[in-house]
Amino acid sequence: MIIGFSKPRKFSIFSWAIGKFTRAKFSHTFMCVYFPVINSHLVIEANRHGVNAISLNNWLEKNVMVESVVMNDQEVVDRAFKFAIENLHVKYSSLTIIAIALGIRFKDGARRMICSEFIARALRMDVRNVDQINPKELLERLKQ
Repeated sequence: MIIGFSKPRKFSIFSWAIGKFTRAKFSHTFMCVYFPVINSHLVIEANRHGVNAISLNNWLEKNVMVESVVMNDQEVVDRAFKFAIENLHVKYSSLTIIAIALGIRFKDGARRMICSEFIARALRMDVRNVDQINPKELLERLKQ
C-alpha cells in the first residue's frame, strides 16, 4: 500500500488555498492498494464526496501524484484497509478545510473527515489534533 500526496490536474480554489496555507506542492492525500487477483490498484480517499474508492487509472485522469510513502508493514496495511472499507461513504468535513485555511482549530470527530485525517485515523497515528492534520503535516510524520 502507498500513501500518496497529490494535486488536481485542473485549478481548484480549495486545493490552491490548502497548498498556499501549508506551503506544499500538494493539497490532498489518499491510500492506494494493489489487488493482485484483478491486477489493479484502488485509490481510497476522503474528498468532497466523502470517503470513496476509485480505480487508480480513473483517479489519475483528474489528479497528479506528487509524493508517496510505501507502507510495508502488512499488519498496518491490513488494519488501514479495514478502516477504509468500514468508513466508505463517511461524509467530508468542509468546515475543517475552511478552519485550516483560516488557521482556526476545529474538532468534529470521525463522523466527517478530511483526506489527511482519514489517512491518519486509518494508520492509527498518534496525532494530537487528528481532526485538523493537513497533508503536509501527515507526510512529515510518515517520513519520521
